[in-house]
Amino acid sequence: MSARKKCQKLRQARHACLGASYLELTASLFILSVGILGSFQLFHFTLDRMRVVKEDGIAMRAVQNEIEWLRARPFDEIALGEGPFASSTPETSQLVNAQSRVKVDLFNPMQPDLKRVEATVTWRGDQGRTVTRTAVTLLADKRATP
Repeated sequence: MSARKKCQKLRQARHACLGASYLELTASLFILSVGILGSFQLFHFTLDRMRVVKEDGIAMRAVQNEIEWLRARPFDEIALGEGPFASSTPETSQLVNAQSRVKVDLFNPMQPDLKRVEATVTWRGDQGRTVTRTAVTLLADKRATP
């Protein structure tokens, strides 16, 4: 085989490899772009979940603040009925359309020294859904019995 034929075969082999490298380059760019887009979507999802956890924490702190505020009051000053929170949690301004309600009633009409307290915070979460966080507790008259 002459040197000329060897060079022609080498050139043909080299050009045949060029086509494969373009195809490989296109496939690798496609795979890389799918991976990058997937990581952006994961980042966005993570930020959404972090916001939901933050909102949930704010609501639960507001509910706990109200319950603790009621526990600190004298038992006779805790009026039966339903109304807005008496305590303040400034963070609730970060919640969209936040509404807070506390409901106090007798746990058992035969035991007037035990009250049931239900504190609720409702707000508009992501994608317009309504989110509610509630805590229920019992308050007892702490006066010492003779």
